[in-house]
Amino acid sequence: MDQENGNRRNTDGNIWDMIFKTLLQEMPQMVLPLINEAFHENYAMNAQIISLNNEFYNADGSKVVSDTSFQVNHKLYHFECQFSNDMEMAFRMFEYDFHIALSDAKRKNRLDEFVFPKSCVVYITSNQNNPKRLRMTIKLPTDDKTDKMQKFIYEVPTVRVHDYTFENISKKKLLIFLPYLVLRYPQKLKTKNPPTIGEIKHFFNEMIGVLQSAYNEKVIGTPQYNVLLELIKKAEEHVFHDYSEIKKEVDPMVANLLNLQSVKMKRELEQQTRELELQTRELELQTRELEQQRKATKQAAEQASLSSIEMIKQFGITLTEEQIQAILKHAVEQQN
Repeated sequence: MDQENGNRRNTDGNIWDMIFKTLLQEMPQMVLPLINEAFHENYAMNAQIISLNNEFYNADGSKVVSDTSFQVNHKLYHFECQFSNDMEMAFRMFEYDFHIALSDAKRKNRLDEFVFPKSCVVYITSNQNNPKRLRMTIKLPTDDKTDKMQKFIYEVPTVRVHDYTFENISKKKLLIFLPYLVLRYPQKLKTKNPPTIGEIKHFFNEMIGVLQSAYNEKVIGTPQYNVLLELIKKAEEHVFHDYSEIKKEVDPMVANLLNLQSVKMKRELEQQTRELELQTRELELQTRELEQQRKATKQAAEQASLSSIEMIKQFGITLTEEQIQAILKHAVEQQN
């Protein structure tokens, strides 16, 4: 076994976790369509979303780290990205949810109420054995003197990325699924009738089309578009690492878009800088004009007051210096 192949096996799972965490860190608003899909909510894309702590400790000091949890409109949500089916997943989800609920109760100082988050497992591979729902029985003692136990069913829905077509993803704005769609190919490429390069190129054209439509319709902005392109590129490079002929055809499709997007982002940034400089100059000009107006108004008020003082003196009324200054000050204050 050479060093390169060993390293690739060690990082195979890590790259998909990295993609999930990058998506949620760089574009947290894009989790809202996933919440809507998993829990039949109806959040708009501008709903306020707050990321919560995802590192906890058990009483024995062992560390528990969930993938991500959020608060939206005072509701708690928890998602785990899962590469393959895990027989212990329901138990692990309960453990994560327990810590999230405990942390929330302490934060709100509501130790008389224990609210579990709405949780979901996102399966990113095309394995049809991935369950559509996870369940675990929880038994609690009753308040009588018998040994009877009260049963509760802890249930967690799952979302299987590869159940969704490009049309579904576009319609439901589930753009965070796009990098994972490349995972349709590892098993297909090992069959007797693997997909052709033309079929794979068509697939990438469709995927890029979904992304481009979302950008044109302003579902995402330039930074989010670029993040998704970068992650699609990482997924593509990883999946087709050992398929040089496919990489030769597919790599440029994403790389060229990234180059074009980088140029576009640079131009947009330059344009924003120019607009900001223009706004700054206009603001400075307005400030100078206001200052000049203020000075002119002050001078006019003082001149009018001096004329009034001279008129008073003509009637033989003597004013002290303090009275004169008070009249001038009052005139200026009235103008302001």
